[in-house]
Amino acid sequence: MSNLIYLVGRLDDNPNMKSLSDERKFVTINVSVPRQYKNEDGIYETDCIPCSISSGIANNVYEYCKVGDLIGIKGRIQMKEQEDNLGNKNNVIEIVVDKFTYLSSQKEK
Repeated sequence: MSNLIYLVGRLDDNPNMKSLSDERKFVTINVSVPRQYKNEDGIYETDCIPCSISSGIANNVYEYCKVGDLIGIKGRIQMKEQEDNLGNKNNVIEIVVDKFTYLSSQKEK
């Protein structure tokens, strides 16, 4: 059995640094990945996929990456329980990043 995913896409927003109770830090990002087909309006839809990065690469991603950067990641899919504003618990899918590759920055307009 295997739980492995590769994504190439652009950062949807700037990386967000968070701390755990034991002072470990991790970064969350959202990777926008366009679909391979157009919808009925002739537009390529985009999926925004939440990812979590820990260990040593988290600091580098937080410091050097910004919204619009093209990145590649290798990771695994993980189910996580989250609580919404009403106190309801929901299962959410996120990608836990094992390898992060910076590909290019978005061109300035």
